[in-house]
Formats: sequence, C-alpha cells, structure tokens
Amino acid sequence: METKDLRTELREVGGFQQVTLRDDTCGAELHIRQGDTEGLRIQAEPDRLRRIEAQVLHGRLTIRMGGTWLERLGDQFTTS
Repeated sequence: METKDLRTELREVGGFQQVTLRDDTCGAELHIRQGDTEGLRIQAEPDRLRRIEAQVLHGRLTIRMGGTWLERLGDQFTTS
C-alpha cells in the first residue's frame, strides 16, 4: 500500500452560504464542519494542491481543480 505525501493549506474565504465541489477528475472528498469562523482547509499532494482553485462569487464557494487539460487528464490515470 502506497503512502501519499499530503500537504495541508489553509485559505481565507468568507461570505458564502453555498458550496460547490467541481470534481471532474481528482476523486475529491468534501467534509463540512460548522464553527465560529469561515475558512477552507485543503489537503492534497503538493503538485495537486497548487492547482486547486477556490472562489467565492454571489454567496457560493466553488472549489475546483485547475491546471491545463493535460494535467487534469493525468489526474484521471493517477487517482486511485
């Protein structure tokens, strides 16, 4: 069994009432925990972490995997 090298990144986001996870290729999981502050904690492999995009627009937090189409295609073949 292979152990993946995961990194954690905290991002400041706020002012949202809805969340959308656009999981086209990366096999992502979303865990929501209600608390006193708004924020986003992302855990992923370093090469994928840098490509994860998070944007709040009109009260909706959208999380998606960015990058080129070739990078996203490669995610399909390396995600288990």
